[in-house]
Amino acid sequence: MGNGAQYEERILKELRGLPQDALPKILRFIALLKQEFLSPGAGTRNKKSDYRKTDHKRIQKLLASSKMNWAQELIANREDRL
Repeated sequence: MGNGAQYEERILKELRGLPQDALPKILRFIALLKQEFLSPGAGTRNKKSDYRKTDHKRIQKLLASSKMNWAQELIANREDRL
């Protein structure tokens, strides 16, 4: 395939061929890919250093400010990995 338009057309064709219940999972995959390609140095970061930056108060603030059911999202993400 040569150009971006051909890829877009093929991707849309594949998406239209999927069942409706697969679309939320596809959206999560797209978000993951977008994060991987758009965040600088995402593939080269040290995972241990990310854990040190996390603290309890920050997590509480993130969970309290969430507008969606974060528990269901965590469960869905874990089920995707299994």
